[in-house]
Amino acid sequence: MQVAPQQHGGGHERGMRSDTLSTPQILGFCKVVAIALLEQDTPHSVKKKLWAKLSTLEGIYLNEHLTQRLPGNLNISVEKVDEFALVLIRFLVNVV
Repeated sequence: MQVAPQQHGGGHERGMRSDTLSTPQILGFCKVVAIALLEQDTPHSVKKKLWAKLSTLEGIYLNEHLTQRLPGNLNISVEKVDEFALVLIRFLVNVV
């Protein structure tokens, strides 16, 4: 079974579409992708931002080396945390 052309003329898309591709839209999309790639956060930058916010709070300590550490992991200690509450939170996160 062959699909019938929706519009006639032009011959794009193997004769199925007779429209001209929008060069400004294509170039605009390429520019957006280039900007997004340049400005995207790396795991290290996300981790640094998170630690910068957490380090302002009292009773939170970093448990890892300042420079030699994994990019996607932040190892911290929180002072005066109820162990039962921590286990309950962990359980609830795994259930949901």
